[in-house]
Amino acid sequence: MATACEKEELSTDIGYYIHNESFEERKAVLVVRLFDRDFHTLYETETEAVTGPFEVKQVLAMDFAPFLTEEGMKKKAVAEYRLIEDGCVVSRGTTLFVKPKYFEFQKPEYRISVTEREDVFCIHVDADTYVSYAELSMDEYDVIFEDNFFDITSEEGVDITVDKKEFPNRITAEEAAAALHIRSVADSF
Repeated sequence: MATACEKEELSTDIGYYIHNESFEERKAVLVVRLFDRDFHTLYETETEAVTGPFEVKQVLAMDFAPFLTEEGMKKKAVAEYRLIEDGCVVSRGTTLFVKPKYFEFQKPEYRISVTEREDVFCIHVDADTYVSYAELSMDEYDVIFEDNFFDITSEEGVDITVDKKEFPNRITAEEAAAALHIRSVADSF
């Protein structure tokens, strides 16, 4: 997994670490991207890394200050990291440069679609702006989603699954979509 460690709280100086908690050497690519709340990329870099068994290793040190010189930009920019191993994202996260209550969230317009596979419902969620800590819930159903409290960091959105076994009765994708609700940090302000 990857982690981001700020030099101090709300610092633009961030160290990126990879934690290998396996018995084998692992190879991965760390992608770090700075973007604004409208998903415009301000900076992006990729770093290939090899970590030994049970090793924690800093693979990148970044200071985003040169990209945040415009007045108020810290209230509109997000640093995202993704660790990619064998073409799959295995770890991800975001860092804000101000406390969430000071970030200039825009009211998101969410788009949700649900499709059905044999054992799962596939939920696709996207929005027209950056979304932090999105939470899915369903009327009348207490289900466990594959992921919850996720960020939407690009126009492509995210895909979340929920096992059909979570539902006491057989429901259709249309019924699942009708029961879905989403909210995020932006909806609390």
